[in-house]
Amino acid sequence: MYGHKYGLLKTTMEIPDDLIRQAKVLAADRGTTFRALVTEGLRRVLRDEQVSPAERASRVFEVMDDVAEYSATSRMSREEAHER
Repeated sequence: MYGHKYGLLKTTMEIPDDLIRQAKVLAADRGTTFRALVTEGLRRVLRDEQVSPAERASRVFEVMDDVAEYSATSRMSREEAHER
């Protein structure tokens, strides 16, 4: 695979110039690299998006409740659907 070596993948993306400048200054202030700063940011975003098993179960039950409220009698007829 092109660019894939030792668990790293090179990629290209467009990031606004002002954001790049700010990130490079922050990286320098922290004594780290731009790459390390970006990696840390991505890890934080992904970690924050993770949902606990309890939250996931709660979401599933919410969907199931919505589905339970839906029945064949609540659907529109074939004629109604074709009128739309």
